[in-house]
Amino acid sequence: MVLLTMKLILMVLCLLNGISNISTMKNNRINRKSGFTLIELLVNIIFAAIAIGILATAVGNFVGKSDGKRVGVLTKFSHRGLFIKSYEGELNMGGIRNKVNSDGNRSVVANVWEFSCSNPQMAEKLENLVGKEVVIKYHQSFAGLMRDTSYDVVSVEEVNNK
Repeated sequence: MVLLTMKLILMVLCLLNGISNISTMKNNRINRKSGFTLIELLVNIIFAAIAIGILATAVGNFVGKSDGKRVGVLTKFSHRGLFIKSYEGELNMGGIRNKVNSDGNRSVVANVWEFSCSNPQMAEKLENLVGKEVVIKYHQSFAGLMRDTSYDVVSVEEVNNK
């Protein structure tokens, strides 16, 4: 996926760079010295910055920060988004924790963990487990591309309390 993205970016850069060179080369074909004009240099820097940004986002989405498991009651699960849909949910892990508000005051809130799910089959399984105690195995990435959180659900199991 990353190699395909890099090839696509390089093809676009070559194409756009070629188009910008054609317009300036027609006028300065005879008098022009070898090298870049200032405009060509700026265009190349801008395109390189865009390519680096796209590549960093793509790599950050697939390179993992951590993997782990969390246990709790699945209290909320929804299919959200206006144009790009994503599955988002909340896991109540029990207990309470302190939270510092934006104004510096502390408050006590429920210990809730927010997660995302990119797999439609896994999302269907999660939807059927709302209100039940579950174990969620997740993968955390550096960037949550097209998701609200950086936590992506890998698997889920219902806890059997006997």
